[in-house]
Amino acid sequence: MTDPFLEIEHKFVINPEEFDRSRFFAQMQGLQPNSTTEQEVNDHYFLANKVPGFVYRHRYDSELQHLTLKSWEKSSQIRTEINLDLGQHKGNQAETVEAFLGVLDVFFDAPIKKEIKVFHFDKVEAVYYRASYLERVIDCIEFEAVSYDSVEEAEQTLSAFEAQAGFANLTPSDDSLFELIVIPQMPDGIMQRVEKWMHQ
Repeated sequence: MTDPFLEIEHKFVINPEEFDRSRFFAQMQGLQPNSTTEQEVNDHYFLANKVPGFVYRHRYDSELQHLTLKSWEKSSQIRTEINLDLGQHKGNQAETVEAFLGVLDVFFDAPIKKEIKVFHFDKVEAVYYRASYLERVIDCIEFEAVSYDSVEEAEQTLSAFEAQAGFANLTPSDDSLFELIVIPQMPDGIMQRVEKWMHQ
């Protein structure tokens, strides 16, 4: 049975000058997804002293609003992810989220903007996104297992899908988006706090 609190995904960082997005989109459409989603997403990440080893994310877009807890692992391919649905009925609840997390002694936060396109299949979500934070911009393709009976089955499903998508010979990144786009731009003083926080 699919674990609702486990995220199993493979992330590939791509070079936008070498990667043909239009061709990839056409390829995904050719696999007949159940639906597609295309939108801009605002993700705000938080690190808190009182919960070392976990990252909080407030996501707000035209379809959903979540407060998410993600575990910080050596590899982000398999990690804990717990989503609280804040709903859209009160609009952007950024101030409420920041007040709530403030109790946990937040010492760093980073707003990330993403342009995403998602292809929804029965067992996999295929996602292209361009993420930006400060001066850094990266493009990624993610394949996430959404229906499985075991971790092994999820990994097999992802591998089979990636072969269809032409990613079979590529190695997915072990780093999370936070590590890829935020960590390289952290001030030294904050980075020292993060390293200490990671080992608490």
